[in-house]
Amino acid sequence: MVSIKNNATILDRLVIPFILFVTIIIFWSFLWINYIKLVPMYSGEIVALEKANLKNMWVLTDYGRYFRYSPTGILGFGMLDRDLIAPALGIHFPSEDFLSAIRFVPIYILSFGVLSLLIYRFCRLLRLDILPSLIASFYFGINKGLSYSFKFASIIAVSFFIIYCICTLFFWTEFYFKKKKIYLIGYYVSFLLMVGAWEQWVNFLVFIILFSLILMINKKDFDRTIILNGIIIPLIIFVIYFTFRLNSIKVESSLVSEAQYVFSYPTIPLMVEDIIVNISHHIADVVDSAIIPWPLLSQAVIHNYDMDQYNPYNKSYTPYSSAHYITFTDWYSGLILGIFLCSGILLIRYLWINKKDLYIGLMGLLLTCCGFIAHLPIMYRTYFTLPGYADLMGYKHYISILGFSILVGWFFQKIKERVREKKQPIIDDPSNNGIMKREFGKLSFYRNRKMLTTLLSPEIVSNGLMIFFLIWIIFTNSNKLIISYQIAAGVFP
Repeated sequence: MVSIKNNATILDRLVIPFILFVTIIIFWSFLWINYIKLVPMYSGEIVALEKANLKNMWVLTDYGRYFRYSPTGILGFGMLDRDLIAPALGIHFPSEDFLSAIRFVPIYILSFGVLSLLIYRFCRLLRLDILPSLIASFYFGINKGLSYSFKFASIIAVSFFIIYCICTLFFWTEFYFKKKKIYLIGYYVSFLLMVGAWEQWVNFLVFIILFSLILMINKKDFDRTIILNGIIIPLIIFVIYFTFRLNSIKVESSLVSEAQYVFSYPTIPLMVEDIIVNISHHIADVVDSAIIPWPLLSQAVIHNYDMDQYNPYNKSYTPYSSAHYITFTDWYSGLILGIFLCSGILLIRYLWINKKDLYIGLMGLLLTCCGFIAHLPIMYRTYFTLPGYADLMGYKHYISILGFSILVGWFFQKIKERVREKKQPIIDDPSNNGIMKREFGKLSFYRNRKMLTTLLSPEIVSNGLMIFFLIWIIFTNSNKLIISYQIAAGVFP
């Protein structure tokens, strides 16, 4: 018995994580070498790195072309790169070789492997079985949205950010269930590191407040520790952060920049229109890897068809004859948003009835929905529909991808449990000389006992479904990436 338990521990803690890590490394190495072939480029970070030091890095926000607060993300790592990594490779700062940060490629790929391992361990903490935890880890670790890291060096901050985020969730979960204050040390250290890594921590703030409130309401208990650590202190941190960032936010949002807000639009309906479209694009980018195996583009765009040639009548009465095909991403996004909303309603209903699943189900749903809150009031950006960008903007909502990964793993955990619960008894039928009989509705099937028991094992059915889904998401993500980067290179399938 002890031997079996030890073998299970070795499988869970060593064998599976090793296979996961190696597979992630191979996946991204193969795609980068053969298709992506991009080199991360320093952009405005050079302006910040020229004047950054250990003293001013904690207050520095001016990156030249934009404003950012990232001492525990891009700035901290950038200084390490400037002073240690680049010089060790014979690269001088500043120089063209330094700007072309090909040395970051293996670091990015390794970070994807590390993130997958952390998600696996977190899912195991949430009591998911090995295979569902593996599915959740793979959904994030091979997600096509991670590929944007190979374009800009600053995206390394998002890798650090999501590492801190997972650690924050880990310590919060331990504290919530065990009520040991020692876990609050890890919680606040991780939380503060997250605040200093990337501005998307504001999305996590919305999540942790809503999560804490709903959990407390569900328990019908005024838990001071949850209110203090899940709501009040995070809000105090936000007030300090917002006060510090207020001037830079005003300057950046007033310029013609990526960070402009819809609040300058002439009418409220126009603002709402952009916000709703933003929601649809973010949700679609998070969810579509589980559904659609090609980029969310029209087939006319993917194959570079001239639709004025194949559908010439439109050109006779409008200069926008190809608008439908060019903006087809919006149709996909609306469709996927509709599917997500319907599924979300069913999930909320399930959680309302099955309170034992509330913690993990609510966590996954809220992370998914809150992971792009800060981007909602940003003016609509056409790059959501551009080939080479469409379907690859995952860095804007890593938290949402993390949340949906947890939801996917939990979904397969419930399937596994449900199949096990619905296992039907095998009944001996003496009149058939040991042949077994099983009832499925109005049909009766007869098989040899051993064959029937093996083929219809609930474990085999559920595990087979999960393995199929693993293969499916590997295919969908790799196919999306291959097509997208081939199109970007001018090669059309």
